[in-house]
Amino acid sequence: MFQTSDSLYASLMFGIIGAVGGLLILIRAWKGHQLQNPDFPLIGTTEKDGSYAKAAESFAKDSHAVLCEGLKRCKGAFRVVTATGPKIVLPPRYLEDIKSDDRFSFAHEMAKRLVAGAITELLSEETSLSLKQLIGDSPEWKECYLGKTVLDLTTRLSTRVFLGEKLSRDQNWLNLSLAYTMTAMNAAQTLLKWPSILQRLANRFLPECIQQRAMLQSIRDVLEPEINKRKKTKMAALRAGEKAPSSKDTLDWMDEIARGRPFDLVFGQLQLGFVAIHTTSMLLTDVLLDICAHPEYIPRLREEVFQVLREDGWKKTSMYKLKRVDSFIKETLRLSPQSMILPDGTKIPKGTSFMVPTRTVMLDPQVYPDPDRFDGERFFRQRFENETRAQLVTASIDYLGFGYGKHACPGRFLAANEIKVALCHLLLKYDFKFVDGGSRPEPLVWETAYLANPAVKVMVRRRQEELCL
Repeated sequence: MFQTSDSLYASLMFGIIGAVGGLLILIRAWKGHQLQNPDFPLIGTTEKDGSYAKAAESFAKDSHAVLCEGLKRCKGAFRVVTATGPKIVLPPRYLEDIKSDDRFSFAHEMAKRLVAGAITELLSEETSLSLKQLIGDSPEWKECYLGKTVLDLTTRLSTRVFLGEKLSRDQNWLNLSLAYTMTAMNAAQTLLKWPSILQRLANRFLPECIQQRAMLQSIRDVLEPEINKRKKTKMAALRAGEKAPSSKDTLDWMDEIARGRPFDLVFGQLQLGFVAIHTTSMLLTDVLLDICAHPEYIPRLREEVFQVLREDGWKKTSMYKLKRVDSFIKETLRLSPQSMILPDGTKIPKGTSFMVPTRTVMLDPQVYPDPDRFDGERFFRQRFENETRAQLVTASIDYLGFGYGKHACPGRFLAANEIKVALCHLLLKYDFKFVDGGSRPEPLVWETAYLANPAVKVMVRRRQEELCL
């Protein structure tokens, strides 16, 4: 039996943070050889010490300071030690050189298909039902675990798009989707205690790994009957010379993209859900915290939502017209970032993990005046100068919230639509504020990750919306 109470969310988020932290503690000396690369200075430790452990400890405590030190001290690339091992850090000036390099590419086909259809009405329908169940209709103020509520909401929305209405309403499936992340992180953390040469063997008997396999089997028990049913229906249609039916969800799309090649559809769904659900949930949570912290924006945001939806309804183009909403989300992401041979001769060895310090770009005062101040209409004003560049989903060298070039997050269009649809309902239907007149809580910081504290509560109450959604 899996958890269904409020403790599931807290366990999930603290588990993720704890697991990531555990990775650093469990780093072993057998990985030390990866640091022997004199071409790139090691930052986060002194020349006298020069130790792997010291560099890892420094990066865990204050990654931003370590990255800034590296950018200041080094003319080119440098090394840091993260919880998952050593990485080469490339200064932001290399972004133009790596943005289109296919050797660093991600698949975009699935993302194109996800946003090709008209999903805004579908998302609105699911949001309306979910909020009624998750928050309710009471006009009285009540406390709400914001992070858990938003995670539950985004899980339902993503499931509706990926797997259809039936599973988006299936509480057993929703619980499995969330619990999978926890068991996967626990298993990974435990395996890291073992030398790589013994991990395959350890995987067979470690309790955490056994639990993970049991969880995966439970998920297969839900999805595989549907997958097999679709395959039989498709084969029958082909034998009859008819067009095979399509459910227009990610199970069908993954099958099409595979083009007959072996592909684990169940595992593919789990990976897709893990990436889509948790990143979208964290951003929407941060947006709502900023709404509570800056209530002066609420009237203008509500007015825009009312005007756009009254005129156009849930058309795909409606999301484009929500310019103030778009700007507010983009400003939240700017302040809550989630991080070959180059032209000057810098050589990146094959198989090397590298990163570009996005936070230094997003807080650059030459690009963003008063960069530490939240300005919900910063990008709204910019749209009068450059309509496209100022949009939330536009990835540019000055705004790395979703990456850049060919490596920009392919799911950002779906995430933006989900968040905007959810915000339309939340803004028109509910009032939010901090408990006891408090202020925005500090995020939990681990290395380069900035996460909203899962224990944060806000006050919420139902209001009479200006427009029936």
